[in-house]
Amino acid sequence: TTSHLRFGKSSVNMPWLVESADFVACHNSAYIGRYDMLAPLKEGGVFLLNSEIPTEEVFEHLTEADQKIISERKIKFYNIDALKIAEKIGLGNRINTVMQAAFFKISGILPEDEAIALIKDAIDKSFSSKGEDIVEMNWAAVDAASAALEEVKVPAGKAKFYTPKELIKDDASDFAKNIMKATMHLKGDSIPVSLMSFDGTLPPSTSKLEKRGVAPRVPHWLSENCIQCNQCAQACPHAAIRVKQMEKKDLESAPDTFVTLKSNTKNDKDLQYKVQVYPEDCQGCFVCVETCPAKQKALV
Repeated sequence: TTSHLRFGKSSVNMPWLVESADFVACHNSAYIGRYDMLAPLKEGGVFLLNSEIPTEEVFEHLTEADQKIISERKIKFYNIDALKIAEKIGLGNRINTVMQAAFFKISGILPEDEAIALIKDAIDKSFSSKGEDIVEMNWAAVDAASAALEEVKVPAGKAKFYTPKELIKDDASDFAKNIMKATMHLKGDSIPVSLMSFDGTLPPSTSKLEKRGVAPRVPHWLSENCIQCNQCAQACPHAAIRVKQMEKKDLESAPDTFVTLKSNTKNDKDLQYKVQVYPEDCQGCFVCVETCPAKQKALV
């Protein structure tokens, strides 16, 4: 999701996207190198990144193009580990309140004390029906945001940079290279109509190519607790969990880390059972963890 937000004393009824921005925030470090987030930033603008990368190392985790924009346009760069705050307070992976507080602190749109008071009032109105503990958790998230914000020192010389892996391989189909790749970078508007199919049909088996890898946490299978009910695979909204039965002869070359169980289904093949999590397909919703009926959770 990309949100375009305007503030002003006059009318901000402008039904078009922001193309020249004072402030850009990236709420997930997995988007670095995939989306061109810094291109709209004005000279002297602000870039806020939510990441678990230490602040002294985070500049090296940007692409060369992003580093160049920050240096040439004299962008102020801030880093915050909003996930750490949210998890510590009890909000799980809900980082919106932390990031909102960080935005108002950095942007200077309102005096900090006034902004914090308004945010806390809005939290009270939004979450009071869910209980005082939820309200207080979100208030704590606001208070913690200021202390966790760190400005990134931009090196004067050339720095190491992050080179993202190609989303679509060279041997992929023309559709994948000409249509899918652009849309995966949010550049769909750049695709000429001449490259699209005449009748609007799309080739099958293309979703397997989109490996997003955006979850900050992914489930881990604890085989010793598993009751082989398969409910995790049935519940997963993105098919990121697959369950398999395999013959032992097919596992002869498997690495030691490829853990399997003796299948509890009736069979005469001595089948082995496995739950496999695909991290690049996972969205980090943890429906699987909540669904697992084992007394001791088999997914954590």
